[in-house]
Amino acid sequence: MNRSSALLLGSAAFVVLAGSATTLVLSGRGDGPGPGPGAAAPVCARVNETDRDKAGLADHVAVIGVDKALGETAVDDLRQATAQVRVDQTLKGALPASFAVEQTVERTPAGLLAAGAPDRHPLLPGHRYVVGLNDWRGAAGTVTARTVWFAYPADADRLDAEKARWADAVAHQNPPRADPRCEGEPETP
Repeated sequence: MNRSSALLLGSAAFVVLAGSATTLVLSGRGDGPGPGPGAAAPVCARVNETDRDKAGLADHVAVIGVDKALGETAVDDLRQATAQVRVDQTLKGALPASFAVEQTVERTPAGLLAAGAPDRHPLLPGHRYVVGLNDWRGAAGTVTARTVWFAYPADADRLDAEKARWADAVAHQNPPRADPRCEGEPETP
């Protein structure tokens, strides 16, 4: 696990303090859902090792094109990047034709955006990706944000292979389940 892994939700930030294969310990800023300032809460992770696991955890899986970067919000050494995307093909779920999506990224010493995990490539304008997205809902149950769960490059030379790969993963997706080594209720942070 990358030392600076985090999940940023709008104005709320959760930073991974410690982690194992099955459990994360998150700390919050206190201005949104989750643990308050200085508090830590263990989160039992769901199994997400295979494409089928990831497809089962995502609310949506789609082929998207990134139209433009909308900006970044900094929290410590991490950034919440927002991009305007268009949907070329939906493989799971229902999505509008165009919308803003959020992704946690970090700056490398070279100044490039890097997501810190091999299955979360940073969304760059002018490129196409197969993404897994999760919806964040407000108190009224309406979608307030969509965040990237995974992103794989799918430009012209990789498009057909990635579409076939993820269509198969969606068709044979695994139901969300706790890692058998985990103690406690599983969550998808």
